Amino acid sequence: MSRGLGARELIDLVLDDGSWTSWDTPPARREVGESYAADLARALARDGDLQAAAEQFRRATDANRQDENLWAERGHAHLSLGDLKNAAGCFGRALELAPAHAPALLGAARVHLALGELNDAFTKADAAVRADAYDRARVHP
Repeated sequence: MSRGLGARELIDLVLDDGSWTSWDTPPARREVGESYAADLARALARDGDLQAAAEQFRRATDANRQDENLWAERGHAHLSLGDLKNAAGCFGRALELAPAHAPALLGAARVHLALGELNDAFTKADAAVRADAYDRARVHP
């Protein structure tokens, strides 16, 4: 039974013209752009490499500090790693940029829940549901 290619294998195949072993010593390249870093981070997260995904989301947010979606995605990567401090910081930044950002509110609720702060967790989760319902009503009247 064959399995699909993982994110690293696919990138290796595309960037290195079919070499399956050169991932460990990639050729020198210029820094990846924000969009590429975000796409790579999403692929790595789907592939289960959350540490690498968090690093790529860091690169993406360094390149675009005003994108609340990237901050929330970075926060969710840190949350999945159990890094509550960095997750809280990322969700906080996303909420500074967009106070009603449902994914960031939900992530912040999960951080509060993990810390045992039940009232704050409920408040953020309730706000996330309200924000999501508002967004859905705007998109699908």
